[in-house]
Amino acid sequence: FFFIFRTSGTEFTYFNLPLYFSRLRTRHLGRVILHIPVATTTMNVCASLCDAIPTCDGAVVVARQQTHGQGRGGNEFVSPIGAAMFTVSTALPQSCSLAKTPSFLQHVFAVAVVDGVRRLSGLEDFPLRIKWPNDFYFNRSHKVGGLLATAKCRDDGLLISIGAGINVSNSQPTVCLDDMVPDGSDVKFNVEEVIAETLNRFEYWMNMYEMKGPGEVLKAYYEFWLHR
Repeated sequence: FFFIFRTSGTEFTYFNLPLYFSRLRTRHLGRVILHIPVATTTMNVCASLCDAIPTCDGAVVVARQQTHGQGRGGNEFVSPIGAAMFTVSTALPQSCSLAKTPSFLQHVFAVAVVDGVRRLSGLEDFPLRIKWPNDFYFNRSHKVGGLLATAKCRDDGLLISIGAGINVSNSQPTVCLDDMVPDGSDVKFNVEEVIAETLNRFEYWMNMYEMKGPGEVLKAYYEFWLHR
């Protein structure tokens, strides 16, 4: 693998690359990484990166803090330190199944987030749920994160970019993953492993869709669904 890394001051002050790569088990997602201490939004940075290097498939852009995070409907927000804020891009060839139903990819990613967090927690029923269509909630009343997906046509297929923000260790402005750990558990989450495990599971569930269609993904989605 190779990576692009940008920081200031002491190395690994803001993002622990060895920890991230020790958790990452993908074939290509997240193997190229750009870390920025402060960004307007990782979505814009990722778009610029993909325009500059079209072959940079699977790149992930991570920010310690965003000043103009993007949500659905053009909403903007300031992202707090302690949240996992990242955008990953992936190219879908015209021949693949997901290229024919690109809107479904946001649901694949939502499954990957909850699946990844559960695996990190070691708990089969960690209380993170998907709220339709692309938010993450705790106890039906506390938003923990969300995602935004975009698609761009290319000669060889589609370029998909998915941006996500997940409260990991920041208890404000709502709750975070650390707040959701049951009493008596010593589980502590970190941004690096949350991003890496999400990418692990995203690649897994994309491959599952290509091999078996949407059935297994939908089964997991309904299992993680807040509204069930």
